Amino acid sequence: DLETHGRRARTYVDAYYGTGRWRKLSTTQKQMLLDYSYNPGLGKFPKFTEAILNEDWEKAYSEMTRKVVLRDENGEIRKILPLDRNKHFYEQFLKPLRENANRLLQSKFNDAARVAMEEKATLR
Repeated sequence: DLETHGRRARTYVDAYYGTGRWRKLSTTQKQMLLDYSYNPGLGKFPKFTEAILNEDWEKAYSEMTRKVVLRDENGEIRKILPLDRNKHFYEQFLKPLRENANRLLQSKFNDAARVAMEEKATLR
């Protein structure tokens, strides 16, 4: 249930990243980690977890893919497929965060370029 997995996520984050770290996370960060805590568990995605904690949305995107492993009757891997819910997770959480981060970066770049042009104009 969600309550149990919420406790597991909080316990994992506080144990590996410092007591009280969970309380400092945004609601969105907690929801993202809870989703992974529910299935398959944060311990299987340490790089993803760290990216969420550090608000590194590009790294989180590159580490987010959950997969299903299809095996034959002898236990040999036949195929590894990404889960369909990866797309939903991306659309709900990472896409808006990545877009916002890109807008902020572009805004900072534009501001720096404007300041540089103004300084160049005053030197003339």
